[in-house]
Amino acid sequence: NFWAEDPATASKSKQRTSLSPTHAMAASSAQKFRDELKKQNKSLAKSEALNPKTMIEMNRTSNGIKGIIDTLRGQLARLEQEIKADEKGKWEFDMVIGQLETRKRDLTKRIEMNEEWAKQYDRKIGPFEKTYDDMTANIGKTYENAKKGHARGLKVLEEEFDYHPAFKQKDDAFFAIPFKPL
Repeated sequence: NFWAEDPATASKSKQRTSLSPTHAMAASSAQKFRDELKKQNKSLAKSEALNPKTMIEMNRTSNGIKGIIDTLRGQLARLEQEIKADEKGKWEFDMVIGQLETRKRDLTKRIEMNEEWAKQYDRKIGPFEKTYDDMTANIGKTYENAKKGHARGLKVLEEEFDYHPAFKQKDDAFFAIPFKPL
């Protein structure tokens, strides 16, 4: 029985029957560690602070700390992988941004060229366009006059030559095709 070895805890040994194999192993290694510390430091030999129970608690605490450190190392490794993936993603975004900036520069140049062309067009072609607009505005009036003249001409044909557009004969001297402008 492990507790029977220490005189300070001899009364507890009556209450406890035995330790589990894991605790027994931890207690024996703790006892060895305690004995080693006592050999190295004479003041610890008389101290009750390094009793087996304290050593087991220290062993549990150190194992807990080791578990936390291992967990943190795993988390750190995952974070490093995520950082690498993020850096790769950032590089891809930088490439796309570079392509978009190049396209923006090209489009800006094209806009400047088109604005310059528009200025040249207004300066060189603008007068001809105004003349064309004036001419096309007068075409409507000219066409209206032509329609009236055509209608008058058909009346003259009907009165003078006995022309009837709907009842044209094969042997008529006048063989024009009737047309009425819209």
